[in-house]
Amino acid sequence: MLQRPPTQNETAAGATLLTDLQDQEQLSPDDVVRYFCLTVLNRSESILVD
Repeated sequence: MLQRPPTQNETAAGATLLTDLQDQEQLSPDDVVRYFCLTVLNRSESILVD
């Protein structure tokens, strides 16, 4: 989604977010992926191609 590969810190933060959403919020794996995708798509670095 970004115009560059993720850094190691970004990859680790994403993995932590996935784990936290599932463990702390009691979300299903499908919901975790859905929320993660929404987070990535809503970043200010992403663009919309129409």
